[in-house]
Amino acid sequence: MEAKTEFSIPAEAVATELVAYYTRAGEDYRAWSSGMNMHFGYWRRGVNPFRLEEMLEAMNREVMEALALSPDRPARIADLGCGVGATLRHMARLRPDWRFDGVTLVPWQLQVAAEYAGQMPHDNIRYHRADYRATGLASESFDAVYLLESMCHDEGGGKKAVLEEAVRLLRPGGRLVLVDGFLKRPQQHPRWFRRVLREVCQGWAMSSFPEKDAVIHHLGDLGMGEMGWRDLFWRLAPSGLHVPRVTAAYLWQRARSGNPPWCEESRRHVRSCVLSPLVGLCRPWFAYGMLTTRKNAS
Repeated sequence: MEAKTEFSIPAEAVATELVAYYTRAGEDYRAWSSGMNMHFGYWRRGVNPFRLEEMLEAMNREVMEALALSPDRPARIADLGCGVGATLRHMARLRPDWRFDGVTLVPWQLQVAAEYAGQMPHDNIRYHRADYRATGLASESFDAVYLLESMCHDEGGGKKAVLEEAVRLLRPGGRLVLVDGFLKRPQQHPRWFRRVLREVCQGWAMSSFPEKDAVIHHLGDLGMGEMGWRDLFWRLAPSGLHVPRVTAAYLWQRARSGNPPWCEESRRHVRSCVLSPLVGLCRPWFAYGMLTTRKNAS
């Protein structure tokens, strides 16, 4: 039986908070990324660890490579919880022959994505305002689906609803890539760690982090095979070290300008940013990683 995360917020409440959070505090992400990459970065040899944007784009490329699609034929890919489409745009520039669909519940994100669309050399991205647990897109119509730091907005440790939708969208043999923070041994979490997790989740309008074992178990029940896991802690760590610098610069800029006025969503966002490195360092109970799997042909 799936363990119920103690602080998991009901998905319906999160949906309301999610729209309010990004509408009021979404622009704060420009302090983190000039390209509005709303995720952590990936370091590998040849990537400058002092250039945050370079690592953020490297994470986009890492997700693209994990899709393991043939370079010789067109493909259709879905991003469930696409934000303002930064990862989609990265892939779409590299593969103009692929078709991309991004799903988000937030009108503000669609508005920003539309502004970036005018800079794209090809028209191969379609955005959909929908709940990523029930997208309305056709079943078995995608060669690959990915969720990059968005699975955490679904309810429960096993993220059943969004994973069921992702599997429904995949063609037989299709690839699913999940990149997020994962909880390990949830029954052993000390009380102080649960409190910190609650603060981080509330500040980023998240229901809860996914539980690694529960997610793997549920994917198996859904008929997924060829599962692979990569712990990305050391790949993510260089971008995580930028969090204090970016947060301090953001606070200094806000203090100097006083504009726009502080809102509660921005305050919570900053608090989550400050606490997130502490969560990431608790390796016995938390792992940032990539889970890959493929839909069985049968």
